[in-house]
Amino acid sequence: MEPALTQRLLAFFYGNRSTMDTAEGLSQWIGGRLDEVTSAADALVGAGVLAKRACAERTVYTLAKGEGLHGQTAGLLGR
Repeated sequence: MEPALTQRLLAFFYGNRSTMDTAEGLSQWIGGRLDEVTSAADALVGAGVLAKRACAERTVYTLAKGEGLHGQTAGLLGR
């Protein structure tokens, strides 16, 4: 997984907290190959930063809900 891509993904969700989007859409927003964006998003799901849901037969990613998550994300971004 490319750290710069993961950081762009984190920054995107940090700046757009209500976003729900597919890996395809995220790859267009942040730049990057679909397989790499999917891998980075899935890793962030595993870390509890993002949530993954089925929506109309597609998988969408959103910022996970949870107390202190905003601060954790800001810390990962160095903000």
